[in-house]
Amino acid sequence: MVGTGWLYVPRVIMDFREGGTSLVCTRTPKEIGGQDLYSTWTYREIVPMKRIEYLHNLADKDGNKIDPASIGIPADFPQDPRNTVPSRLWATTGRK
Repeated sequence: MVGTGWLYVPRVIMDFREGGTSLVCTRTPKEIGGQDLYSTWTYREIVPMKRIEYLHNLADKDGNKIDPASIGIPADFPQDPRNTVPSRLWATTGRK
C-alpha cells in the first residue's frame, strides 16, 4: 500500500503500454468513511524519457467507466480528460 498520508492506494493493476489501461484504487481515511474509489488511466501515448499521456475516468472495482453522479460526485465532473505527465515530473532514482 502506498499513500500520501491522506489517500492510500491499496490496489493497482497496471497495463502500461500505449492502448493499455491501468485500474487504480484509492482509499479515503477512516475518519471520512474509508471509501474505496476506483479510476482508470488509459494510455494514449508513451514517449520514453519525454512524456506519458493518458485519459482518466472514474470506474467501478472491475474497471468499468461510471457516471460520477452515481457515487455522489457532481455530474459536471470531467470525463475522459487528457493528462500529460512530462518527464521533468518523474522521480529520479540515480540509475542510468
